[in-house]
Amino acid sequence: MKLLIATTSQGKIQMYKDLLKGERVDFGFLDEVEKSISNPEENGATPEENALLKARYYCEKIGMPTLADDSGFAIEALNGEPGVMARRWGGSLPDTISDENWLSFYLDKVKDIREDLIKACFPFCRAIVFPDGRSFVQKDRIDCFLTKKPRRPYPPGWPTTSIRVFLDGRHELDIPKDDPVWQAQLKREGLIQLLREAGF
Repeated sequence: MKLLIATTSQGKIQMYKDLLKGERVDFGFLDEVEKSISNPEENGATPEENALLKARYYCEKIGMPTLADDSGFAIEALNGEPGVMARRWGGSLPDTISDENWLSFYLDKVKDIREDLIKACFPFCRAIVFPDGRSFVQKDRIDCFLTKKPRRPYPPGWPTTSIRVFLDGRHELDIPKDDPVWQAQLKREGLIQLLREAGF
């Protein structure tokens, strides 16, 4: 049984290849299967809704078990903004906004928050959908703190500063080096658990 991973992002493709290295899972990506299918409109209010929307859409179009994921970015003091459309800040910004312009927008948003460390989280979800209608969903979140003062240089696509929260309560200033939303243990362990539950 082959699993379609519904992404064309080269960064995500490499991430999944790395995570599944050594696993006995037959998988492929959208660009290997079908190049002419348009992308679905991601209009869900949560990462779970969008992950399921994408997985169902591509599963129906291609007829293969399909895995899709989605994530968000929520700042507690801003009532959960920017939400699932983090780069577009809930629809307030264009898709093409530069990192520096996004950072300026972010800094303006948080300037009146009194705390130096701003509570935030990255909710994320993976979903696997089968052609017979079965679905398997995995939700999780990474809690963190943000600072108002950015550090430079920052990784492309990640123009904020975060502080990772350790299990024992200590904090460490951290600018993620590659994929800021997915910590390694959550990426691999969670993914393998979901695949096992779905029968892969």
